[in-house]
Amino acid sequence: WRRVAALSINAPLQPVPLASMAPIPDPDGKRFCRQCACYLPLCQFHGGARRYECKKHALERARVYRARQRGQCPGCSSKVVLQRIWHALYDDTKRAVFRQGHKKVGMTQADVLKIFAERGVKPDLQWRVVPREPGVACGLDNAAIVSRDIRRELVAALEKEGRERYRELLFCQT
Repeated sequence: WRRVAALSINAPLQPVPLASMAPIPDPDGKRFCRQCACYLPLCQFHGGARRYECKKHALERARVYRARQRGQCPGCSSKVVLQRIWHALYDDTKRAVFRQGHKKVGMTQADVLKIFAERGVKPDLQWRVVPREPGVACGLDNAAIVSRDIRRELVAALEKEGRERYRELLFCQT
């Protein structure tokens, strides 16, 4: 019961179920696109009872939305990127990959930004922050910036071969 119908001006309003209301037909087989601000043929709209964006604009909006979620669009703020980088470090710590004696991430997102600024690297989703020494909590003095692929290799080396191999690989990459 969403809509209310009245039979006359003085009659009380009565709820009418949506299923009993007939869909409003599109005049002359055309529909108004809110983005184009013009009437277009129905074939240029996605299926559904009432879609008010043509396929072109609906796909454009979806593409921008997905890029923004990944932090890859030009209008995406650096806050989203920093949050993703920090959260990857947090996940590593919670997964006990780098934990080994510490329970918290010793860094904030502001600390992550400082590390990128000190090293002259622009924060991007291709980078990850890892501890230089895996047995110590990751902090400003114990952090390194590596690519996502190198991080995967480091984690695998730490889990299979131990801390010494981890340090060797990290030293070769930085």
